[in-house]
Amino acid sequence: MRVLPFPLFFAIIYDMEDLTKQQMVLLTVLVSFVCSIATSIMIVSLLTDTTPIVSQTINNIVEKTIEKVVTGTTTPVVIKPTTPTPIKTENERIISAVQINLPKLVSIREKAIEGGSATGTAKIGIGSIVSADGLIAVDSSMVGEKTEFTVFFGDKYRPAKKVYADNASHVALIQAGDAIKGDKNTEGITFSPLSYSRSDMTLGLPMIALGGENGRSMTKGTLTEMPDDKTSPIASEDMSLSDAYKGGIVFGQDGKVIGFILSSSIGDPEIIPYSNILSAINQYKSPTAEAAKP
Repeated sequence: MRVLPFPLFFAIIYDMEDLTKQQMVLLTVLVSFVCSIATSIMIVSLLTDTTPIVSQTINNIVEKTIEKVVTGTTTPVVIKPTTPTPIKTENERIISAVQINLPKLVSIREKAIEGGSATGTAKIGIGSIVSADGLIAVDSSMVGEKTEFTVFFGDKYRPAKKVYADNASHVALIQAGDAIKGDKNTEGITFSPLSYSRSDMTLGLPMIALGGENGRSMTKGTLTEMPDDKTSPIASEDMSLSDAYKGGIVFGQDGKVIGFILSSSIGDPEIIPYSNILSAINQYKSPTAEAAKP
């Protein structure tokens, strides 16, 4: 295909004033066609003159680009399976809370006679382990004037002594002694203290009481009346507590202790906030509280 010589091309452009609109459109198409042909000829000429290294580099870039695009679109999406958190029913929460606290209640008995059997001693009541060194909280009216006891931790036991008493608040503390040499039933005992609920109490709070003979009985109720202060008894109209529950504990469905079951001013059992027991422990361990120690 021949291209118009440049003089003729410019001559046509020079005479554009005499062209009609239709001729101007045709001329524009002609110019565009000629420019595209010229561009194609230049590209072919340049590619023909390039060295093999340049061509190979261009081909590698194109191949790598296509490879990445294809690989990226076919990468599988991995979805990790999730394990749902099991939700406990109310009965399961109650059972769990009871099992947590059962080992923390102990049976209080009379002092064993030297050379006699500890299992044959008379039962006095129950108590609750309140420290890892074997300190036990009991109802002061239950132990009376006695100062020495045998404390049973399931099938095992230890001699124990009363170390603190506050008859006004009906709180007494008993300290478990060391293992008796040669008596395997007094060995291998671990003191597991109670855990306390630090959250504020609210009306309608579900509560569980643990007590009875040997600390193996339970009853349920709800918080029906807020105490006036942190030392006032906790009211629960729908919780039935007998005298056998004195020395026991009351806790929530999380197993955290809310209060202790002790005698009231008229002798009936009532729920005392755990802070009263902690206060008694602090007084016992204080060097200025010798008067309260028997």
